[in-house]
Amino acid sequence: MQPPTNDNEPLPAAWEAWCKRGRPSAGHRRRAVRQLLKNGEVRGYYSDLLLDPTLPDTHPLYPSVEHTSYPKQPAEIVVETRIVNDMKSILSEKEFWHVIEHLFVVGTAQKKIMEPCQRRDAWSPARHYAKKG
Repeated sequence: MQPPTNDNEPLPAAWEAWCKRGRPSAGHRRRAVRQLLKNGEVRGYYSDLLLDPTLPDTHPLYPSVEHTSYPKQPAEIVVETRIVNDMKSILSEKEFWHVIEHLFVVGTAQKKIMEPCQRRDAWSPARHYAKKG
């Protein structure tokens, strides 16, 4: 399946439903999804993790809107996992990548990450956010 080429062409139903929730506008969300849609899959802008809009919104791998500009410009958004977006929200992009690099070095030194590191598409945290009443 190739990405929709026309901005008015509908996305898969689950992604279309996700685009209609919250802010920024559905149009900006559609553009962000189309930017990352390849072969019927949407992967996180930074993480390359497979995104699934049918997960509960409390799940760490639930798609989240990530602003790539400061001040925030709605037209400059991408889609990322909730867990990565939360981390990215409090760090600058440079700090974010520095933390990722540091964690990789520490993980490799402690033999928690084997070299060469292979992508693990099935990765998922054991815990996720509890929805508050």
